[in-house]
Amino acid sequence: MFNGLISRQLTFYLHNMKKSTFFKLLPVLFLALIFTSCDKYEDGGNFSVLTAKMRITNDWTSTALTVQIGSVANTSNEEVLSIKEDGSFKTTGSILGITFTKEGTWEFNDDKTEITFTDDNGGVETWTITKLKNNELKLTRTTTAFNVTTTYTKEYESQS
Repeated sequence: MFNGLISRQLTFYLHNMKKSTFFKLLPVLFLALIFTSCDKYEDGGNFSVLTAKMRITNDWTSTALTVQIGSVANTSNEEVLSIKEDGSFKTTGSILGITFTKEGTWEFNDDKTEITFTDDNGGVETWTITKLKNNELKLTRTTTAFNVTTTYTKEYESQS
């Protein structure tokens, strides 16, 4: 009889402890689910204490520029992109031995998943941000001209 009472009290205690632990962990599980399911950027950089503007304003050196036309891909890495907090940008680089410099303004779209560069000559390019970290940036843009689809992917590392 004494063993049965202790057994019931122990079972009651363990049952309530399991329930209590579950309810204490529920908010943590909920937050983990929210942050892992909200993939704003396809390749990473979804959660940071820094704002998107703080992360993107930087001097970036390209590690790869991949141009894919159909099944043919060409990769080079000769570009420096400087994005300033005041909304201006400057990019310098070389494509097929031809050096270029572009300057102008930049802006995010409403949900900060795209960035539009407008150069001083009126040229406009909108890129999808697929990775935005403090020290890594990856942009992708797909165009169609003359029934040829070209996808550009630029990957950068922070210079600072």
